[in-house]
Amino acid sequence: MRRLFFALWPERAAAERLAASIAPYLDDIGIEGIPAPDLHVTLCFLGALDSGQEAVLVQRAGTLDAGAFALDLDTLDYWSGARALVLEARRVPGAALALAARLRALARDSGCTPEGTSWRPHVTLARRVPEAALQPVGWPFPPARWPVLRLAAQQFCLVHSPSLPADAPALADAAQRSGTPRYRRVQAWPLRRPTA
Repeated sequence: MRRLFFALWPERAAAERLAASIAPYLDDIGIEGIPAPDLHVTLCFLGALDSGQEAVLVQRAGTLDAGAFALDLDTLDYWSGARALVLEARRVPGAALALAARLRALARDSGCTPEGTSWRPHVTLARRVPEAALQPVGWPFPPARWPVLRLAAQQFCLVHSPSLPADAPALADAAQRSGTPRYRRVQAWPLRRPTA
């Protein structure tokens, strides 16, 4: 069994710029950011699948015909329930919404039970952020200082998210500090480029 999800992955240089932009604010509040290689936009979280379910999903994902799009992640927010600092998209292109919906339908048709009921595109920048830690640096951050990530989505990926044992927070923190990527892309499929 492997924990899998569909995602959009930014180009390496863009992810590194984003991580570098947010690093000074995270340093101010004493929080480790997500390593640049792990920054992504989840499209559909699938949960733990066996090899047979994964094979079916890979085959069906390969038949998906969906268009490419650009997604501007431009709104820095704090999700108190998840204690996460995230960068969201204020405007979501129809092609992006359609891709996420089609992947959820594909997952259900393949016998999976995708998590969540709606898609809210975002990149998680830091986890386990106490809300009180944001007060000394001022919250919300001034708009002019927000980092912006323009994601030119030309493909989508199936990604493996390793399960961690009971001491997961400690292990995840150690991986974050070392900059070691946690996620592994299993396969990627191109999105159709718009015709002129």
